[in-house]
Amino acid sequence: MSFDDAGFKEHMAADEDGRFPAFYQEYVKEIIERVESNAYNEFEFIWEEHQKSGKRTTELTLELSEAMNDLFDVVLASKLFENENVRRNVLKEYFPKTLLGQVGYDDLVKRIPPTFLKAAFAKYLAAQYFYVKGTKSNVYEFYEFVSNYDHE
Repeated sequence: MSFDDAGFKEHMAADEDGRFPAFYQEYVKEIIERVESNAYNEFEFIWEEHQKSGKRTTELTLELSEAMNDLFDVVLASKLFENENVRRNVLKEYFPKTLLGQVGYDDLVKRIPPTFLKAAFAKYLAAQYFYVKGTKSNVYEFYEFVSNYDHE
């Protein structure tokens, strides 16, 4: 979705010898780093909450997951995605930097279906919010968090 056919072949496809382009290797490295960072953030949140509350980590994992899913639903149903500044800044954080640098924000949002963009926007925003604020936060804290994205 992110590349046109020629760009995909040049930047993402292996050659006849099975070697992948440098861009692909950097892209994969960045995705792995992001997965590791998300796992670290989730672990830190759960461990800290476990230390404070004494709750089992499995219970805290479920609470975090439910809170993220609930906020995802709220963001998805809201008009927040229509705020161009918030949308652009959240998606620029969401998109891998290697992909942004190669394809560009404008082309990415033209090529990726709007429903996918909106879902990615909502999921990313919900996850980042809870990693920063935790599950005991409130509506005003969410408003403040989102306002950090509302700039040119």
